[in-house]
Amino acid sequence: MPTIASLSELNNIYSKLKHLICLHEDFFMKLKKILEYTNNEGYRFRVPCKMIIDEQEKHQESSFTYQCCILQEISQQVQINREKKRRVIYTYLMNLRKTNFYEYNVFADFLRDNRAVGFDNICRMILGETPEQVYIYGKYTTRKKYEE
Repeated sequence: MPTIASLSELNNIYSKLKHLICLHEDFFMKLKKILEYTNNEGYRFRVPCKMIIDEQEKHQESSFTYQCCILQEISQQVQINREKKRRVIYTYLMNLRKTNFYEYNVFADFLRDNRAVGFDNICRMILGETPEQVYIYGKYTTRKKYEE
């Protein structure tokens, strides 16, 4: 469920974020590309954010048994493809961490400190939305695709 933050909270985070972006512009340009890739692959922004703050997501295997072997095979293939895409996101983030170690850790601390506002809200502001757009989006919609 998306985190609903007040407009004043979003404005506060937005000003802090703009300051970070000004200080570490190169890092945020690279991060923006990773976030766009994440969104285009159908993942929520919490996936890279949790990877950044070193939280491991719990993967639960489904206990549902398919009646047909073909459906099970298709399901396994889809799961394999999703896991490959997760690994791509993780690899991009680890490369970003290697090349921009200090900035990466500053951003990880920023995410930890402002977690209550919501990873989706923070990432959408990184991608260029204003706090007002994020606020309205959070109240009335559930997902948005970003265009390059």
